[in-house]
Amino acid sequence: MPLSHYVTEAEKKWLFKVAEDYTPWADRDVCLLTFFLGTPCTILELNRIQIRDVLTKGGKVAKKFQLEKDDYKGDPRYCYLKNSKIKAAIERYLEALEKEPFSKGETKQYRGFDPDANFFITQEGTAFSLTKSNGKFKPDSLKRHIFNMMKEAGIENPGMDSGRRTFAVNLHRAGIDMSHIHHLLGNKAKKTTQRQLTSDPINMADIAARAF
Repeated sequence: MPLSHYVTEAEKKWLFKVAEDYTPWADRDVCLLTFFLGTPCTILELNRIQIRDVLTKGGKVAKKFQLEKDDYKGDPRYCYLKNSKIKAAIERYLEALEKEPFSKGETKQYRGFDPDANFFITQEGTAFSLTKSNGKFKPDSLKRHIFNMMKEAGIENPGMDSGRRTFAVNLHRAGIDMSHIHHLLGNKAKKTTQRQLTSDPINMADIAARAF
């Protein structure tokens, strides 16, 4: 099976530009893409994130939350929210959500949001739908939305793991060892992580651009 497309730095910048200027709900889509490319979450895990995951009861952005994969039986995995770009994207999206009439819960905690509500929602205020196939849930609606943004930005053949592969390769280039990356991703086999990293796509134009 071919590896999912790795999103280069140039592609990433243009992708966020497209989300910012051409999508109906830029605040949500910028935050969604930040999670897609900047965390180890699968698209299904993104679909399942709740308000209580990203906010504390006191209304502050959480430092981390636990990820639960249906078929993962290793040590607990977490999505960490300490990165300043991720925190800024969350705050911006929450500010936009606060203006929506459908977003408020019946609590004074969690900034007034329903803690059990999905974090990423449609423009109608509903969760992105899941489909069930062979006993497993699939995030077809959210996947389609992310893929459409990537295609609009000219990224050909995006894959389910494009975000996670980009996340992993960028960490590896930054000098993080494979064992830590493997744990963050939660892959069943280390050879899966190793394949993602040893197939690092070298872009000569990107390398040359660092010279000046």
